[in-house]
Amino acid sequence: MHTLVVAHRGGAHLVERGNTTQAFEMAIRVGAPMAELDVHRTADGVIVVHHDHAIGGVEIARVSLASVRQLGLAQGYVVSTLTEILDLCRGRIQLDIEVKTPGFEAPLLTEVYAGFHRNQVVFKSFHDRTVRALKALDPQAKVGLLVGLGDGWRDLPRTLTELFPEARVLRCGADFVSPNERLLTLGFIRRLHLLGVPVWVWTVNDPRAIGKWMGRVDALITDRPDIA
Repeated sequence: MHTLVVAHRGGAHLVERGNTTQAFEMAIRVGAPMAELDVHRTADGVIVVHHDHAIGGVEIARVSLASVRQLGLAQGYVVSTLTEILDLCRGRIQLDIEVKTPGFEAPLLTEVYAGFHRNQVVFKSFHDRTVRALKALDPQAKVGLLVGLGDGWRDLPRTLTELFPEARVLRCGADFVSPNERLLTLGFIRRLHLLGVPVWVWTVNDPRAIGKWMGRVDALITDRPDIA
């Protein structure tokens, strides 16, 4: 099996900060075929590339792009808009876009498809309803369901749906499942592959673990695309 290497946040361990123009340039430089990024939408409707939902304790969704830029600069980095990153990456690297919060699926697809062919981009989310919304808007879009270990035994029902996500994947119409590496137990890969569902594992950084999963999973998301 060929395993696709995806540079997590552009290869976060290779630069000072992931999800920045420097990170995506680095991912391209080391030859990663795809880069992962996270998106939020500001109060004035601009989609920005940033991992956390807040900067300096201020929620991105509650303030304007200008305020988000100022908050980022105060923390020592530049927050890019999605359009800026699309312009940087177009024709140079494929993209894996994680939708952090539901509610802006339609404008997201419009913005992405204005510059990227659907064959060059995938979407994913921890939110089942976001996966369903994206597939409803564009049945040909490639959309994945993210799953990861949450509170463990303290939230056993949720943990079980992450260890055994088959029903969720089928209900939301996901094209692939993207589990945290710790979930790859109890025959996880085999079970999903029997359903015809690809497995995109995150975030694998240890060189031995990278070697272990290469050829066994469909995609490996890593902060160290140079090693992978």
